[in-house]
Amino acid sequence: MVSGTAITDVIKTFGDLQTRFGLYQTNQDDFFREWTEDLPALNEQEQAGIERIKRRYDYHRVDHLLLEGTVNLIVVSPLLELAGFLDPPFRIRSPYGVEL
Repeated sequence: MVSGTAITDVIKTFGDLQTRFGLYQTNQDDFFREWTEDLPALNEQEQAGIERIKRRYDYHRVDHLLLEGTVNLIVVSPLLELAGFLDPPFRIRSPYGVEL
């Protein structure tokens, strides 16, 4: 009889993954060329915003499991704001309402 352990019981964080398999993050701009080719250039403010979001994500993800709400708070919301998707003519639609 073969017994096994679930991967989530052994590897809980990105830090565990890096230690166990010797993985590391790359900063090579051409690692996924298809994600970066033929894109408009970012201005200095946009680039600074992206770097700030990346630093926050990297800081929080190393030692902790990030839940969807945390990723939304750290990454998605700032990206939507930076891209202008929280301003007119765009609207956020939700099936649930919050009364203030």
